[in-house]
Amino acid sequence: NLKDDLELPDDVIEAFKRAKMVAATDQSLSDFFRDLSHEIMKDKPDSPFYDLAGRSCQLPGAFMGPLILFYRAATMSEDTFISALRENILASGDTCSRAVFIGSVLAAACGVPDSWVKKVDSSVMEIVTSAAEAISMKIESD
Repeated sequence: NLKDDLELPDDVIEAFKRAKMVAATDQSLSDFFRDLSHEIMKDKPDSPFYDLAGRSCQLPGAFMGPLILFYRAATMSEDTFISALRENILASGDTCSRAVFIGSVLAAACGVPDSWVKKVDSSVMEIVTSAAEAISMKIESD
């Protein structure tokens, strides 16, 4: 049981369950955020809330957006990393905050495409590699 293993709050467990259900559909992330904002404001037809903050990171339940992409990752036809980040961009709103989370998790799970890594300046790559090695050594020593 996920909750027992990780001691997660009930609302986080519900977010995982809902994200898994949505991921099994063909619904786009943008449509998901629209529907979620309408649900939050269900007493108002065609929620104007969506136009104000429907796709921002402040939207209650927005954590489910990246989770949906993680559940879909196994079935993406193109490169998983690129496909997930592109779908995130097309969802609009606060794409950068979601992309940091999505990119980090998928890079750890699947790796970053070589074509993208080659575009990074070599001096920046040296800094990133050095930092990653320092973190790895710190984790191993603890």
